[in-house]
Amino acid sequence: MNTAVMALQAMLRARGKTVVVVNGTFDAVTSNAMWAAWRAGDLNAADPTMVAARAEVCGAFGPNRSPGPWDGLAGQTILLGGKSLPLPPDVPLWVVPYNLHQLKHGLRQQTIVQAILHHDAAGSAEQCFRVLKARGLSTHFAVDDCGLVLQFLDPLVNVAWHAMGEVRREDGSSIEHGFNFRSIGIDLSNPVDPATAAGRADAGRELVTQKIHGRDLTRLDFYACQEEAGLALLKVLHARIPSLGTSYRPDAVWKGDLTRNTPGIFGHYHVAKGKIDPFGFPMNRLAEVAAGTW
Repeated sequence: MNTAVMALQAMLRARGKTVVVVNGTFDAVTSNAMWAAWRAGDLNAADPTMVAARAEVCGAFGPNRSPGPWDGLAGQTILLGGKSLPLPPDVPLWVVPYNLHQLKHGLRQQTIVQAILHHDAAGSAEQCFRVLKARGLSTHFAVDDCGLVLQFLDPLVNVAWHAMGEVRREDGSSIEHGFNFRSIGIDLSNPVDPATAAGRADAGRELVTQKIHGRDLTRLDFYACQEEAGLALLKVLHARIPSLGTSYRPDAVWKGDLTRNTPGIFGHYHVAKGKIDPFGFPMNRLAEVAAGTW
């Protein structure tokens, strides 16, 4: 029984988050409430109850569940340049290594200037890993339904195979273009399509409508905790990798003018005209990354 998570849930309920059920499962409802309480200033990420819950949740991803390098620091660090660097102690961003370096990857030889966001169309971040491995693809990070971040590769060392797209030629035609060599790949777990088995099983997500490439699409949204964790991860990455650009585009449309050398944080739909990911992500909030505000 996850007693530390139950204590966190009880504390959240006591502070008015009555939607939280005290059952020991660190789910999206609990994480949504945790991030909301933290953002409102009602919860300190360094609170002993929070620290204990982090250790319990992240400690479950030990060597038996995730073979490979494991530093045992239970969500307190991020792997960059071969070093486990501390995460901000006052932010509820939890990152755990998961089957590190097991996905297809290359050697990083060029400076990082981009991050490209995706949804994984999967039921969980762990399922995302399995699908990527089977397809010979990869990403650096995956944000699970509960906002927990799984790290698959070291972005300063490894190139991930996550983003092909197109650029527009002078004559108006387009040509295939790879965006991997100077970018970080971040997947957010979301089945997206409510008609799939994973979509039907994920009853907690809301349906939202977004205009992508000029078409109105209605799909499953991200959980608030995933958005918060994704933004927090980007802030940490930008602070640690200053070459990572912070320009962004709020509209979900391919224009064909972005290349692998364009600094910024983009959706896959910005660089590939046939993609709709990351569906539902609030791109306008990327202004917070440039501002460095929490």
